[in-house]
Amino acid sequence: MARIIPQSKPKLTRQEAERLLIDNGIDLGFEKIVVIGIRGYYKNTFGKPFENDRNFYDDACFVITKSYFGMWNFNVDPSKFRKGIATLVKGVYRLIKWKHKGEYAALQVKEDTVSRDGDTKLDRGRHGINFHYGGDDDTWSEGCQTFPKKQFQEFQGTVYSLMDSFGLKEVTYLLIEN
Repeated sequence: MARIIPQSKPKLTRQEAERLLIDNGIDLGFEKIVVIGIRGYYKNTFGKPFENDRNFYDDACFVITKSYFGMWNFNVDPSKFRKGIATLVKGVYRLIKWKHKGEYAALQVKEDTVSRDGDTKLDRGRHGINFHYGGDDDTWSEGCQTFPKKQFQEFQGTVYSLMDSFGLKEVTYLLIEN
């Protein structure tokens, strides 16, 4: 079985994360909580060299507030290529609390823009792009943003707790390409 989870968590610094927010026009004072996804974070050190792979946790997720900064291994791509399957495109989105498949606490992208395998045009709307856990040998993504299970539990608990402490129903999600 191939290893699909990097041996360490991402190493972005808080200053680098703050620079990403500024560069993308996001004011942390106004937004309170920002989730940052970086597609291809490990593309030069994990998986196939110089490529953003599917079915690998080769992306990175960060959560930043004025007083908190956390990081996790992450996947923002579908597990497999399949005609019509959605991939969230880079951009700024809103996340809401959700139940993945009605079963467990997760987050969902409120409105999104996706590309689809085998299609050249972008599709805008609400496509059920969730943040949920994957497996140790498969990312379990049909377009969702997924984490190794243990890391997802920490991420989800952290974001829900922060949302509750700020009294927020939504948070900002910035997805960028490495």
